[in-house]
Amino acid sequence: LVFDRGVLDGAAYWPDGCEAFFESVCGDAGSARERYDAVVFLESAARGGLAIHAGNVARTEQLREAARLDALLHDLWSPHPEFLFVGHTPEFETKVENALVILRALVAAG
Repeated sequence: LVFDRGVLDGAAYWPDGCEAFFESVCGDAGSARERYDAVVFLESAARGGLAIHAGNVARTEQLREAARLDALLHDLWSPHPEFLFVGHTPEFETKVENALVILRALVAAG
């Protein structure tokens, strides 16, 4: 199964902070990470200062907040032993293709 989001993502958006999220939802970050065989992390264009709202009604954060959330999510997921990072690119399609290369390799490895 491939998920667009994982349980740890909720911690970044939890109104009372990450620790309150873990206490309320999943115990701790390590246990939550163990649910996943691999993490393919797509860095937000906001980290590169690139526009993030063009045609995307799902984006509610301003650039600075989006970059902060991306950094927090990176910190939450990066301790996973199979953390695979896809950096932002000026063209979204390039980032998607880079992610697909990683996903294809993961599927092929079984």
